[in-house]
Amino acid sequence: MRLLTAALLLGIPLTAHAGIGCPVDHCVRIVGNTYEPVQLDIWAGETVRFEYSGAHPLRQVRSATGTTAYTPNPLLCDDQSVTQPNCEITLTVPGDFFYICVVHAFMDMRGSVRVFDPLLFRDSFD
Repeated sequence: MRLLTAALLLGIPLTAHAGIGCPVDHCVRIVGNTYEPVQLDIWAGETVRFEYSGAHPLRQVRSATGTTAYTPNPLLCDDQSVTQPNCEITLTVPGDFFYICVVHAFMDMRGSVRVFDPLLFRDSFD
């Protein structure tokens, strides 16, 4: 019960939500010149599918407002090109991952994935 209460109060996802037409836990899509959703909250161990486009190559960056590339880049699938369509990755390390569209960063086309550690919210009486 404490896990449920903490998750609700903090706005943390309670279940995997693939959305319509998403074959994995979560999908990040391009809608116009924005990523949808702009911020994705997931549990460690869930899979995210980035539906890239050649017109919107993705680059992981160091901060929410930055444009400096972050390396190593856990948002790339097996070091594939950033324009590889439908890249699926499983994020296992809690933290915040920020990314931009290389071409449209000046238009603030950016997004983030926040990965939560479910062990931090486990009820000590379980």
